[in-house]
Amino acid sequence: MIDAGDRIGRSECGVIMAAVAGTKQAGHTSGASPIRAGILAILRFLRGQWAACRPRPWLAVIASPLAMIATAECGLWWAWPVLLVCSRGWTRRMIWNWVLSLEEGIVGSEWAFVGAASLASFPADRALVGALWIGFPLALAAVGWHRHRMA
Repeated sequence: MIDAGDRIGRSECGVIMAAVAGTKQAGHTSGASPIRAGILAILRFLRGQWAACRPRPWLAVIASPLAMIATAECGLWWAWPVLLVCSRGWTRRMIWNWVLSLEEGIVGSEWAFVGAASLASFPADRALVGALWIGFPLALAAVGWHRHRMA
């Protein structure tokens, strides 16, 4: 759900539009370019939004890698840098957590590609391919759970 603080306020829009138009409301001087003033106003606004961003670690660690997997399957690799910037913004205190999101995206994409290629290579053995494809990560999860319980 979008909070009222997540929306661009009318005053910010007015400052941005005034800067683009080159009026004195945005602090435009006669020697500066109106385009440069507009870009600076937009950058100031984005910097303020970045500082006000609330931490959302679950989005960074779960949703962003899932979106990376989906975009990789569709061939939309250009979306990965945007998702990594979002992951970095959602984990403000955990500086290197975006690398974890990248790793999860890469491993998940490879896992999806392996599953799709296996199903395409062995269409008659769908049940066996599906069982192996699902069974391997379940076995890894079971071993991890067992080791965690024993420690």
